[in-house]
Amino acid sequence: MSNPNQFLVKGDFQVEVGLDPTNHGTGFLYVNSSSGGIDVEGLTTLDQTTIDTTDGKFHVLGTNKIELAPTGGSGSVEITGAVSSFLKTSSGNLQIDSEVGILDLDGASMTLNSDT
Repeated sequence: MSNPNQFLVKGDFQVEVGLDPTNHGTGFLYVNSSSGGIDVEGLTTLDQTTIDTTDGKFHVLGTNKIELAPTGGSGSVEITGAVSSFLKTSSGNLQIDSEVGILDLDGASMTLNSDT
């Protein structure tokens, strides 16, 4: 690489907290970019992740399904919206199952519409 602002790592790259975090960093990896970000090819494991959408929406796209499958602990999935939210499919069916237990739909008022 000829650009002095770039570097290449072949093999593993590990960021650790410095012996004195006040002078040697906290172990965070910051990516500040106006046109890019992190492009990861292949399987990636994230232990804990916070996605802050202050600067833009969280967008997931592609041809494969999105699967949320927590294991252990409570094993629950919670999606909370502060304003009106939507769950829709542009083609095919939308299925909501409660395989063991109760399916509970709450609202100040409810409407159920069918095209058939």
